[in-house]
Amino acid sequence: MPRTPLTVFVCTHKHCRKVWRRLPRGGSHGPDLESLAQEAGLEVRLQVVETECMDRCDDGGCLFLAGPAGARWVTGLDDRHGCARLQSALRCAVQATVEPTGAVGPPLPLREHVVPALHE
Repeated sequence: MPRTPLTVFVCTHKHCRKVWRRLPRGGSHGPDLESLAQEAGLEVRLQVVETECMDRCDDGGCLFLAGPAGARWVTGLDDRHGCARLQSALRCAVQATVEPTGAVGPPLPLREHVVPALHE
């Protein structure tokens, strides 16, 4: 079975870094997404992009998932259920079958997030 490509934009601003360090599978540069995906039984090829503040500090730790099933924000990862919530979001980004707890809004098609090229 081929691995599903999944791009994860992880906020590494000081507020989110504190959240990542508190997660059981976290570090200062974000959660250990590879091990969380493996535990969930997902065959994914992860590309992790570290970002500056994504302006969602009030929502707790946040990241943005983009995969073949769409794209979505995942927030509220700063409580004791953060890892389970993140695994659910990873599963949804790959399979698009269930809405994960902690996701903000419905999945959005990737084409709506494409930034138009600058023209002369």
